[in-house]
Parts: sequence; C-alpha cells; structure tokens
Amino acid sequence: MLTPAQQKIRQELEELQIKGLLQTEQKNIHPQIVHQSNRDKSGFRITGTVLFIFVLLIFSLAIYNKITIEMKESLISYLAKAQKLNRKGDRILDNIRSEPSPSRDKIIQALSMQRKLNEKAKDLKAPANFSELKSDFLTVNEERLKILTDMLKNNLTGMTPSLNQLYVKQELEKDRLIRAFQKASIKYKKYENGTIQYWYKKHSYVYGV
Repeated sequence: MLTPAQQKIRQELEELQIKGLLQTEQKNIHPQIVHQSNRDKSGFRITGTVLFIFVLLIFSLAIYNKITIEMKESLISYLAKAQKLNRKGDRILDNIRSEPSPSRDKIIQALSMQRKLNEKAKDLKAPANFSELKSDFLTVNEERLKILTDMLKNNLTGMTPSLNQLYVKQELEKDRLIRAFQKASIKYKKYENGTIQYWYKKHSYVYGV
C-alpha cells in the first residue's frame, strides 16, 4: 500500500496528466475553428464580388440600351424634319422650272421662300454624333438657293450645271445618311430612284422622295 504522501503525489500526477490532455485537445480543436472561419469569410468575399460584377454589368447594359434608343429616336426625329424641309425646297424649285419663262417676281418670291427654308434648316438640331449629316443637308439647301439666284441674275443661263451640282450634293447627303444608319444599327434599303427606305420599331419611313 502507498503511504498518504505517495497517494497525494500520485493524485497530483494524475491531475496534471488530465490537464495536459485537455490542453492538447483544445489546441487541436481551435485551429480547425479558425480555419473554418477564414474559409467562410473568403467564400463570402468571392460571392460578394461576383454579385457586384453582375449588378454592375446589368446597370451598364441598361445605360447602353438607353443611350442607343435615344440616339436612334433622335436620328429618326431629325430625318422627319429634314425630309419635310427638303420636300418644300424641291417643290419651290420644281414650280419655277416647270414654267417656260418664269417672271422675275416669281423667282424673287421663290428665293424668299428658299431663304426661309435655309434658316429653318440651320436651326434644325442635329442628333449627337451626326453633325456631318446636317452639314450635307445644309449644303443641299444652299445649292437650291444658288440655283434660284443664278436664275434671277442670268435668266436661266447656266442652270444645267447648277442642277447637276444639286444632284451630286443630294447623293452625297444620302451616302452620309447610309453611314448614319449603319452607325445607329438602323435597317435600311436604297432604291434605284435614289430614295432610301428605313425601319424603326416596326414603322417604315422613306427619305429622298
């Protein structure tokens, strides 16, 4: 049998051994908990980043679609107004040309009407990124004014070259318009008579009639 002193020493050793085992187990458990916590945080960060990129992409696409729609609608609106002015200018010139010998007063009246059209053409707001299209449109209107001015000064002398220049500038304007349609991704078709048909939102329009 152990003496009381030996029993006490044995008891203390057993207690120390138990404490050592407990500390060892706790050390083995804690790293796993920390490792699991770090892995969860990393997963949350990745998920958050993916969601942020997705939301940013959706937002960017929405802005792009809005800008594209506004650009197309602005171009369609501009062409409707430009077409109206072009038709009026063509009618003024055709009415004078249809007369074998137009009077001076009629030519002066036609000049006055064309000048007013030119002012309206200058005030016409061109859509963003399509300023060159308006420049060609103004050139066509200026050419009509030049023809009428020549008629008044020369009594029809030199009229054919002026008309030829008008036709050339009208074709240049249409070529520019086709490039504008391509830039805006608007469906179009050019016909042999020089007219251009285009479509937007299931509606059909014609330019150059």
